[in-house]
Amino acid sequence: MLCSLYEGPTDALQDFIISLYDTCLPTFELTRRDGCDAERFTPNGTKED
Repeated sequence: MLCSLYEGPTDALQDFIISLYDTCLPTFELTRRDGCDAERFTPNGTKED
């Protein structure tokens, strides 16, 4: 399982995801499995437990 954290502007999130799939995964010889990704969104100004 790969866990990544993105902290930044919402309009740059798509570029971050593309970078993960097109650069990071191949670099570590990982492949994306079929199915859905698990994602958690935390709005600005709130604290994660």
